[in-house]
Amino acid sequence: GGQEQLAMKAVGEFLEDSGFTVTTDLSEEGKYPILKTALRADAGVPMTYDAPIDTASTGTADLATSYNMAFLGEYDALPGLGHGCGHNLIAMMSVGAALGFKEAVPEAHTTFFGCPAEETIGAKLNIADNGYFDDLQACLIIHPDDKTTIGGTSFATHPLEITFLGKEAH
Repeated sequence: GGQEQLAMKAVGEFLEDSGFTVTTDLSEEGKYPILKTALRADAGVPMTYDAPIDTASTGTADLATSYNMAFLGEYDALPGLGHGCGHNLIAMMSVGAALGFKEAVPEAHTTFFGCPAEETIGAKLNIADNGYFDDLQACLIIHPDDKTTIGGTSFATHPLEITFLGKEAH
């Protein structure tokens, strides 16, 4: 953990080329060393904090003043093993989800967090402790597996079941 310089650079440059504003090194000048290779990328309307939800005009929430969505991308690897449980895939699936959300809901604020050291220290804990998740309505991650399952065990997750409709591509 904490050695993800190349992954941080590649993901950050790709997101920047895709219209995100990228901040690398979330360590606060070394105060949180594990976040040296973390990144945050933001796109869309400016982040709003505790904004009222306007339902008067349409009967639905006004996303431009109320919705901040984040996607988590793990990009670490295990020494001597590499990507044992798909963190290279997690990063790219979350990048794709963030890009798709940004295009599908341009009136919302989209954030991507690059999460290093998830197999060792768990940078998401430090990211959360530093308040980066405080003003988000949702924060999503996807984890690959060798079978389709719903859920898992964690106090920090709420499993979602999603049904995809249409013709399969392969």
